[in-house]
Amino acid sequence: MACTNELTRLKAVYQFQGLDAVPNRALDDLTALAADLCQTPMALVSFIGADRQLVKSKVGITLTEIRRDFAFCNYTIRQSDVFVIPDTLADPRFATNPFVINAPNIRFYAGVPLLITGGCALGTLCVMDIEPRDLSQKQRKGLQTLSHQVLAQLELKRNTTKLRQTIPEIKQLKQQLITQELVGQQDSILFNLANQIRNSLDLDTILQTAVNEIHTLLQVDRCDFVWCLPNKDRFNFMVTHEATNPEIQMALGELSLGPGSVLAETILNLDMLRIEDVSTTSEALTPEDSVLLHELAVTSMLLLPLRTHSGQLGAIICHHCRGSRQWADSEVRLLKAVTDQVAIALDQAELLAQTRATAFAAQTQATYLGNALSQLQQTQMQLIQQEKMSSLGQLVAGVAHEINNPVNFINGNITYATNYVRDLLELLDLYQATYPNGTWN
Repeated sequence: MACTNELTRLKAVYQFQGLDAVPNRALDDLTALAADLCQTPMALVSFIGADRQLVKSKVGITLTEIRRDFAFCNYTIRQSDVFVIPDTLADPRFATNPFVINAPNIRFYAGVPLLITGGCALGTLCVMDIEPRDLSQKQRKGLQTLSHQVLAQLELKRNTTKLRQTIPEIKQLKQQLITQELVGQQDSILFNLANQIRNSLDLDTILQTAVNEIHTLLQVDRCDFVWCLPNKDRFNFMVTHEATNPEIQMALGELSLGPGSVLAETILNLDMLRIEDVSTTSEALTPEDSVLLHELAVTSMLLLPLRTHSGQLGAIICHHCRGSRQWADSEVRLLKAVTDQVAIALDQAELLAQTRATAFAAQTQATYLGNALSQLQQTQMQLIQQEKMSSLGQLVAGVAHEINNPVNFINGNITYATNYVRDLLELLDLYQATYPNGTWN
């Protein structure tokens, strides 16, 4: 939640020596990196006081102080995310700003607030250009990551001051600095890892990249990805992807985890399991779990499960095989963050697979409908042809009937006609014989 009390915010600024203009090489490097990442000619780190903006580090700009009512960063500190002005002349809030209409003629601005615990904004990390433009999503993420590094450097400076003032707290402050440095590095690594994982939509590539990077980052002996596959009234647990040290036994294949197994129940219940020394926690494991871990030479392990939107269960398991290991909270947080990224990437891969399956089904349906239409047209042509042949058959039958009737009549009376003609010829022969001259006596 953002800090709404201006007095509290100003107190935090002074605690961080925000109005101290002593040069800081680390901030200069981060400022240059921000300009390079966003490809802008100007960048600066500044703190916002009561009435002025004090520039702590700068690239491509000569200003050291700015009136707060003229400062773009006065808007940025009220945000919780990256604040972007693609074109200052198109924004009524800044179109008449002296730094827009006069040197350095700022046309583009992007800043991220430097938020400390409690939501108070000390100042900003910002980039500027003399041409209108915008930032890519990757550049926005990178700018946020650099703001974390700026805050880490500010914490470093504040803690160094405390070290000079309070000798008894040296060891504690040193540990804090180391932890913050590690967190900063892990944030950067996690950012790169998340990009690698989420840039791929291939399931095997996502999972293999994840176990490889975790194996390297946490320096574990073996990192496995396990799928929990339903099989009737129980589940099968299958190690499908793995990264190991050369001398460590591989665990690829099915895991023997029966009902009641602590490892199985941990995955099914989406719980985390952190075992720093297997030998001292064997009583909390089932005999089946103990046998499996002994076979795999596991002496310490860290397990984080995941579930995709489709309901598939899986887990990332880190194994240590050389005695006990204290799993730091930062390592657990990092593994949890990676697991979350893997789950998101798996959801994307599943969505792509579903989309492809839907497209294939639609294409298949279209082919089926095309074939059905073709068959329907062919059947229609056959019906038309059959109708023509039927009509022709009826015509031929009618003609045959009309011909058949006189033919049958003639055929039925030809015998009688023959007898009549024969009788008539006999009468003529008799007449000629009786009256050869054709006259009566």
